[in-house]
Amino acid sequence: MYMSMALHLADPETDQLVRELARETGETLTVAVNRAVKERLDRLSAKSRVDRERFVAELTRIASSAKGLRKLKKTSRELIDELYDEDGLPR
Repeated sequence: MYMSMALHLADPETDQLVRELARETGETLTVAVNRAVKERLDRLSAKSRVDRERFVAELTRIASSAKGLRKLKKTSRELIDELYDEDGLPR
């Protein structure tokens, strides 16, 4: 069963914009509002998906960099040997 509810637009600018959209598209006010809301929700959903994909890509890039850093780890002995010669003097 379909229940109809009225949509009251108290804001005059919003009312004017909806009427302009309906006039430009040749749609009823209801169809114009429905399509506009669906299109906006679709854009938000797509943006969220893209944002998530970018976030995962950035995490993957950071994780790859971190793996590379682990390979560069040196012992304290190796670091000391690089900084000082066999007599304990700075290189």
